[in-house]
Amino acid sequence: MPTTFVLVASPLVGSAAWQWLAAALTGRGTAVAVPELAPVDSEPPVWAAHVDRIVEQLGRLDDVVLVGHSAAGRLIPLVADRVPGAACVFLDAQLPVDLLPPGDDDWFLAHVRSIATDGHLPPWSEWWGTGEWETLVPDPARRSALKAALPRVSLASVEEVPPAPVSPMRAGYIRLSAVYDGEADIAERLGWAVTRLSGGHLHFVVDEDAVADALVTTAAQLAD
Repeated sequence: MPTTFVLVASPLVGSAAWQWLAAALTGRGTAVAVPELAPVDSEPPVWAAHVDRIVEQLGRLDDVVLVGHSAAGRLIPLVADRVPGAACVFLDAQLPVDLLPPGDDDWFLAHVRSIATDGHLPPWSEWWGTGEWETLVPDPARRSALKAALPRVSLASVEEVPPAPVSPMRAGYIRLSAVYDGEADIAERLGWAVTRLSGGHLHFVVDEDAVADALVTTAAQLAD
């Protein structure tokens, strides 16, 4: 069976962000699946619902590389626990909680609590201040398409702490932005295959070809 890249979106951004990268990977002759997540405007437990929904959509795929962006880095190892033989590639993504020092998420939780209204968060495009969204996605057409698909997220779903994965991982890390240098450093210390690209957190929306090439290379390293 050929390798299938399973592109798992951050619950904060949604699967529409993958459309350009998915096309680039398909153009390279690779199989791609883009599963939908569980609703993120509901109360916990949400992580378990995400895992159940993704596993159900994967069916009987045999050779799977789970690609998780941003918050989906906490999700793909839990899916790998349920999909024998699956490898994980973290794309500018959070690491499982058991790999991080205590309190590493404190700044993030403080921020989301400060911008929440009536238990819900504004669209992710509005989280980081004026001009940041335009910097992350310079192309107006792509920015508009992505913004229109951003999910409405409950604060409770973001505050929920996912469990640590159970199974050992075959894993790689692709750093897109300087924000995730720390995670890439940890991945290197763990002996993972690490690639560092120079871009922003949504670089796979901006330069899908560069990210597709990095994914194909990383998957080949994990298969060795």
